[in-house]
Amino acid sequence: MTAAEPAAVTAVRQPSSARNIWLISREYGKLAGVGGVKDVVKQLACALARSGRQVKVVIPCYGFMNPGKLGFTRLTSFKVELSYAQEERHEQVSIWQRQEEVAIYLVDSPRFREKGDIYTYTAAEARRNPGKLGFTRLTSFKVELSYAQEERYEQVSIWQRREGVTI
Repeated sequence: MTAAEPAAVTAVRQPSSARNIWLISREYGKLAGVGGVKDVVKQLACALARSGRQVKVVIPCYGFMNPGKLGFTRLTSFKVELSYAQEERHEQVSIWQRQEEVAIYLVDSPRFREKGDIYTYTAAEARRNPGKLGFTRLTSFKVELSYAQEERYEQVSIWQRREGVTI
C-alpha cells in the first residue's frame, strides 16, 4: 500500500444499549403538525420501535385536540406551578396516553389548551390576553366607525411590548 492508496476500513457496528427512547416534540403525525417535523418525529419513532426499542412520544395537548375523541386515556392529573413572566399561575396538568406502534403521551394544561396554533399565538389569542405576551396597555378609547349606512363604536387599546420578553 502506498501513501496515495486509502487504507481498507472495516466498519464495526456497535449495538446500542439505549432500549427506552423518549421523543419530546411539538408535532407528531396527524395529531399536531404544520410542517415536516410531524413526519420526521413519527417516522423516527416508528423506525426505533421496529428495531426493538420501547418508544414514547410526548407532545402538548393543544386547544384544537380532544384527547377522548382521539382515543387517549387519562393516566393522571396533578397541579404544578407554571408562572408567566408577570403572572404567578398554578395549573392542573393531565397526562393522556394512547398506544400505537409507539406510546403517545399528551400533556394537557391550560397553557397548551389556550393555543389555537402550534408555533404562533393567533390574533385571537393576543386579543384575549396581550399581557401574557409581554405587552403593557398604554391607553384605551372608543372610536366611531361608519360603514355605509351603519354607525358603530369600537373599543381600541394601544399596547406596547417591552424588549427582551421571552414567551
